[in-house]
Amino acid sequence: MLELIKTKIFRRQFLYFIVLITFMFTVILSAITVITKQSLEKQVLQHTVLSKEQVVGDLRRYLSNRIQEIKSYVISLEEYNTSEIKSAKIQNYLYEQFLNQDNFRSFGIINKEGIIVNSNLTEDMNAINLKDRDYFKNGMNNISSVSGFLVSKRNGDSIMIIAEPINLSDNTRHVLFGAIAISKMEKIIENFTNKNNNKVFLLDEMHNIVSTNYYNELMAKKVPNKLQRNSTAITALKSKSQGSGTYDDIFNIHVFGSYEWIYSLNIGVIVESDYEVAMVSYTSLVKIVILIAFVVYTLGICLSFLMSLQFIQPLNVIIKSVENFSNNNPQLKEAQPIEIIEDNELNDLVIAINEMQTKIVEREQRFNKLIIQLKEEKKNAAEANKLKSQFLANMSHELRTPLNSIIGFTRRVMKKTKDNLPKVQYENLAIVMSEAEHLLELINNLLDYSKIEAHRMDTYIESFNLVSVIDEISNMFNITLENSTLNYERELYSDNIPILSDRTKVKQILLNLISNAFKYSEKGTIIVSVTEQNDKLIIKVIDEGIGISNKDIQNIFDEFRQVDGSYTRKVGGTGLGLSITKKMTTLLQGSIFVNSEENVGSEFTVVLPKVYKKNTEQNVENIIIDRAYKFTNNKIVCVDDDLAMHKLYKQYFDKENNNVTYLTGKEDVIGVIEEIMPKAVLLDIMLPNKDGWDILAHIKSSDKLRNIAVIMVSVLNERKIAYHLKADNYLVKPVLREELIEAINKVDLLNDFQRDILIADDDDNFVSLAEQVLSDYVTDIRSASDGEIAIQKIKEKKPAILLLDIMMPKYNGFEVLEYLKKNRLLDDIVVIVITAKDLSDKEKQQLEDAADLILRKSGLNIEDIIPQILLEINK
Repeated sequence: MLELIKTKIFRRQFLYFIVLITFMFTVILSAITVITKQSLEKQVLQHTVLSKEQVVGDLRRYLSNRIQEIKSYVISLEEYNTSEIKSAKIQNYLYEQFLNQDNFRSFGIINKEGIIVNSNLTEDMNAINLKDRDYFKNGMNNISSVSGFLVSKRNGDSIMIIAEPINLSDNTRHVLFGAIAISKMEKIIENFTNKNNNKVFLLDEMHNIVSTNYYNELMAKKVPNKLQRNSTAITALKSKSQGSGTYDDIFNIHVFGSYEWIYSLNIGVIVESDYEVAMVSYTSLVKIVILIAFVVYTLGICLSFLMSLQFIQPLNVIIKSVENFSNNNPQLKEAQPIEIIEDNELNDLVIAINEMQTKIVEREQRFNKLIIQLKEEKKNAAEANKLKSQFLANMSHELRTPLNSIIGFTRRVMKKTKDNLPKVQYENLAIVMSEAEHLLELINNLLDYSKIEAHRMDTYIESFNLVSVIDEISNMFNITLENSTLNYERELYSDNIPILSDRTKVKQILLNLISNAFKYSEKGTIIVSVTEQNDKLIIKVIDEGIGISNKDIQNIFDEFRQVDGSYTRKVGGTGLGLSITKKMTTLLQGSIFVNSEENVGSEFTVVLPKVYKKNTEQNVENIIIDRAYKFTNNKIVCVDDDLAMHKLYKQYFDKENNNVTYLTGKEDVIGVIEEIMPKAVLLDIMLPNKDGWDILAHIKSSDKLRNIAVIMVSVLNERKIAYHLKADNYLVKPVLREELIEAINKVDLLNDFQRDILIADDDDNFVSLAEQVLSDYVTDIRSASDGEIAIQKIKEKKPAILLLDIMMPKYNGFEVLEYLKKNRLLDDIVVIVITAKDLSDKEKQQLEDAADLILRKSGLNIEDIIPQILLEINK
């Protein structure tokens, strides 16, 4: 028995029965108690209201009788005139009336000046003037009135006045008043107290207690007649209203109360009864209910115990058998039957459990064999996955590194020798760069697809300006636009479009779509537009290319799917670009869809949230990153005798933060330049007074002006002469806005970017390319082929900028940064990480603690990162 009681199921069932019985009786007893309380409260409150109405009725009847008495006296006095009304005869009459009743303490007759001219009192009353009393004023206006409670001017006692006008025989008017002592009112209350156990208060207009049956208690508690504390009743009577309810009285005792202001008598009445005393029968009931509840709960516990015992005993046998079996008891594993003493429905359960035990024993043997096999396969799969990840990382580095070198050197040669190379050789270089970029795109797509399939595609959420991403992508297609008939337009709702997302993936999404637009369009216009809709950004890439047929558009986002046709076979591809784009868009909590018509064009729409929901605690920063670096000196002088060029310059500089002065060459050009001291001069060659060569030579030979950048702009192609005369740049008309702005920005960079750089990278080709590009901007460039050499060179001389690769021999990039940080060598160094490695979220977080900027080598144009490096320096 004791063992059964200790079981969990018994305790649970026993508790269930106790709770059920207790809850049921608790609800019933609580309902009875609450209903009884509410009923008793209502009954007592009704009785209190009736008591108040009885007091008010008694007061009204009493005062009504007194009014009739005064009226009868007035009738007798109206036959006299003014002189007779002052006589001793009238005084005797008033005295006789005073003796014949015991309600009025005095009578008096007041003339029109407010003087008491006669009274039942023997003392002289002429000194008392009652002209300011309301009852006198009412009497003189022929109106009867009851004053309410007043303070007597004769002796300061509280009295109530009943006044009636007397129209004398000589047509003069006097007023007869009768003063009722408060003691008379108290008799009414005392008579009421003998019938009811209630507290009664009579209040005047100033809320003074003028009469009460609670006088002794008030005196004991030293409560002044002038009440200093408010109760619900006192507050209501101040506004001369009436009501009833339960509240705390002036002694903070909870009471039943009813109150009313009697307008006809100008007095307030409060009747209260003590809540605790009135509810004594309820208190007795509660005690009885508690006693009943105790008895019921005791019986409930006993009943619950018996019911639980009867219900649980057979179940406990089954549970114990199953527990023993689950604990791998060898005897029960042979499926010995469970026996139940009682013959009831539980026998079906016993049969089912016995069959289950037999099947479990058989399956366990098979499962043990499978587990051994799965462990071995899991070990092999983990090893294969590790090799695959290592292979992807190595292939990413080994394939991208040479391709980046090919693209970088080719782009460098094309830019530097554009006007010197034969057209055929320039076109050959363009083919080399195009094919290298195409191969790099294929490799990136395959690697991204592998990561997506392996669920290794991480997101790195940061705040950035979407416009800067579109700028970077647009710059990648400048050469393509120069050698094609395509037009490229951007429709952005703002120059600053903040977004909280994965910058790298957003850039790849847009790059894939814009690249496809260029790839599948031979003519027309390509438009990139961005609009906002609530908390989302709507990005559209529109082209007038070959379009997509209805047959192909259904599967356009599937893996390895390409649009059929000769043009598609011509441009090639893996068929993974749009599939990866869709999966990345989904990863960033966005969506993508397409509208297209064959031979008309396509419109791809990407919808991205402004805030990636994983980081809801973050806010999109107010990012202000302009693609042109902003400098303090924004003055430019444009010298050209062609006014059409002035107009063109104004259009070009309209959106830039520049202060531009326009000259035709007829002015004193040198004098204006010396006065303004601009950062740059745009100078034509053929001018009316002094030609551009003379002005250029003067500027560059002057100690004051030689640091001003001079950009020659002419229809003549005289670069060699210009550079010989130390011109900073040379542009041939017609000049595009992008060329002009780039030239101005390069002037700024050349002026401000005089820093030394250390390039730490084991890729000699990348180091060579970076040195060539950066030599246009930086005077001191050093390199290190591994992490150990990099640390040594930093110890010898700290660079202003460190370009750091991650995958290097001896010490990798992480180890270099850790060493520099530990030895406090990172101070005042701008660290730019440029790597071909695909970084995980953990690696990015690790780099962020030490690096100022993280860039991928894949498809990187080193010249494009110069403004970014400069921004980091100037932070």
